Amino acid sequence: MEMKIRRELEFDEFWRYFGECYNSLALRCIAIKDQDTWKNIFITGFLSKKSVDKVREELKQEYQQLVNLKVTEIEGLGIFF
Repeated sequence: MEMKIRRELEFDEFWRYFGECYNSLALRCIAIKDQDTWKNIFITGFLSKKSVDKVREELKQEYQQLVNLKVTEIEGLGIFF
């Protein structure tokens, strides 16, 4: 079986196909600061049947864990949810 990934797929088109199957999409990104630019080093996306409010609450908890570990204090490192 051969699968092809359409790299030119726009988000609106993607969500038109999958939006009825899922309630939320959560993106997480880690980037480093290079002068005035953020350079992505890692990004993940999670589609979920969970409500948007539930996912937001989980993201807040995950971020607080990073704060507690002092990961958010690393100079030049950006964590985006």
